[in-house]
Order: sequence, then structure tokens, then C-alpha cells
Amino acid sequence: MQSSVNILLWLYQNMNCCFGFVPLRIFFRIYQLPYPWWFTTGHLYTSSLDHVSDREWWEVSRDVGTSTPTITLYWKDNNINHYITDNSDLRVAHYNIATSKWENMGGIGSGTVGSGTTAVGSIFSTVAFTSYSPLTFGSEGGTNPLPIELINFKAKCLNNKIDISWSTASETDNDYFTIEKSINAQNWNNIGIVKGAGNSNKMLNYSFIDNNYSIETTYYRLKQTDFDGNYKYSDYSVVNCENNIYSNLNVYPNPTSNNIYIDTKTDNIKVRIYNLSGSLIYEANSQKVIDLTNFPEGFYMLTVDDGNDVYRQKISVVK
Repeated sequence: MQSSVNILLWLYQNMNCCFGFVPLRIFFRIYQLPYPWWFTTGHLYTSSLDHVSDREWWEVSRDVGTSTPTITLYWKDNNINHYITDNSDLRVAHYNIATSKWENMGGIGSGTVGSGTTAVGSIFSTVAFTSYSPLTFGSEGGTNPLPIELINFKAKCLNNKIDISWSTASETDNDYFTIEKSINAQNWNNIGIVKGAGNSNKMLNYSFIDNNYSIETTYYRLKQTDFDGNYKYSDYSVVNCENNIYSNLNVYPNPTSNNIYIDTKTDNIKVRIYNLSGSLIYEANSQKVIDLTNFPEGFYMLTVDDGNDVYRQKISVVK
């Protein structure tokens, strides 16, 4: 029976194959910025889930059939620490795009846990799936630390300034952030400090303005420091404010019930609109007025690509 097939998902794999009788496309991506838009906006949880990992996730889609096999997730700490410390608290987590929440798919972990590099184990889902993608490890009561830290970091040109923003899914013993700047991605200068929240289990947003505007290519990164003095760096964000799409583009009105306008000096653009499941539902070249009258009410992701940069904005259609 198709419904009895168990899908096994290991870390460190990219796969395009079939498991048993259920053909599936599986994409795995590990702890790399930028995260998908559904991940950076998706840190809401059902009442039975405290938080999820942001170090790994799987995007699973079903090509044929209607069966919903169970999922088994495996971890094996090697060059990366997954911070799974309590098997009884570990759960399979699924992001429900329809509700914009991470939901608890059950399970109890088994195997070696801890903060070292020898931990290895697995957990399989015990709650029936109605849909797949995305999937990751979850903590039901909050006792598993999991790597639930920085989920996005970006710098963009804005009115002759550099707007730097980032978000954390949660924080543990986080003292402060140091914003660093470079013109070559090798030599870095400290340009500011922003106080951290200490401990938090909800999504927090931060921002910093660099008033020392320059049109040349500039690199920014974060240094996050704990109360005990330990620190780590984010990936860097690159900006070039000369003819940058972010500094020359405005989308309005938002929300809208009919037309939406793209105000930009650039004519050669490609516009795409995606629904909440990530499916492309609109695409046009050099179109600056888009009729959304026939779009169902709800949220969509708009992207504008000028060949060098991609502008992204969540838009709302109301009736």
C-alpha cells in the first residue's frame, strides 16, 4: 500500500528520485542565507510547538498519487552542530503555507544527542500529513535549543543612506550585535552596536542606518556576541547604490483591490507574482501596471528583476 511507505530524509543530501511507490522531488538546503521568503516570514507556531530549527529544512513535493507517507528525519553532527539535546522533546515540524504556521507532526527522537560532533539519530512523524513541504526539526516544550538564530540579514540603499535590517527567530544569551563594514570583504570596520534581547523565543526584527553613504560596492556583516564573550559572524550582504533597483523602485498601493503600480526608472524589468504555495501565477516583461482585479483575496509575493538585482515585496489583495 502506498500509504505505508516511509520516506527517509538524511541531512547533507540533494535528491531527485522516487521512494517506494511514491515519486517525490526532494530539495535539501543547509543553513545558508538568504532563506526562502516562506521561512523568513513563517515563525508562527501552533500551540503544541515551541520553535523550529533554522539550520536545515527539506522541501518535499508529491508528483503523483494522493498518499501521505510518514516522514523520518535523520541528523548526524559532523561539521555542523544541530543542537538536538532532548529526544523526548524533539518533533517533526511542518510549515503549513495555508495557515502560515509551523505545525507539530509528532514523533519522539531516538539516538545520540548533545552539543558535540558525534550526535546521530532520527525521528519519524506520527501525525498524518495532508500536504508536504517544508519540513524540519521542532521542539515541543522548548528544551531542545536547535539553531534558531539569525534568519535574514540585508542591507539596501535608501534615500542616500544604507538601511541594514535583520531578524532572529529566537535568541539565547544574546548580548549584542556589532555591525561591520568593508569595501573589499576582507578588512572590516565596526560602525555600530545594537543591543540584543538576551533570551527570546519569538521572532524579533532589528535595524541600523549607515549614514556614510557611498555609491561604490560595500559589504556589511553582523558579529553576534553572547554574554559569555563567544561570538560568530553572519554571511555578508553586498550593496551598490549606483542605479540600484532598491533605491529607484516603489510599489503601490499596497493593499490593493485592482491595479498595482511599479514606479521605477528602469524599463527593462521582469515582473513575477507567486502565491503562498510558491507557485508562479503571473509573469510579464517591462510591465509597470498590473491588474489584480481577478486575483483572489489574500497575500502574494511580487518580484521585480532588472537583470542585476531582484526586488521582493509581499502584496495584499483585498475585495
